[in-house]
Amino acid sequence: MNIDQANAQDYPSWELLHDYKEEYNMKDLSPNSFLELAERIKIDEATANKFAWNEIRRNGDEPMETDKLALYCDLSSSESWEKTVCLGKIPTDFRHNTAEAIVDYIVGNWITIE
Repeated sequence: MNIDQANAQDYPSWELLHDYKEEYNMKDLSPNSFLELAERIKIDEATANKFAWNEIRRNGDEPMETDKLALYCDLSSSESWEKTVCLGKIPTDFRHNTAEAIVDYIVGNWITIE
């Protein structure tokens, strides 16, 4: 939605920016397909740049460089502990990330991946 346009017209006009299946050649919108997309983003700069640009509604120029690991971890993890480990960080790092570390310490690693 374009906020300036909505304010000028006094009502929002919703438009589809992109379709995930078409934009990223996904067979469906299942968790497995999103994991496959995350794997592509992790190794393919062009896909990562496109995804990052779409995250900000294609505002400005498409980025030429993107933190592929951060995007991969965002898409492939479902909770804070898992994402922190994915990023190569220590989940209970009280020194550098106090608030999140406290929550992670209380909740703990309740997911087991086999």
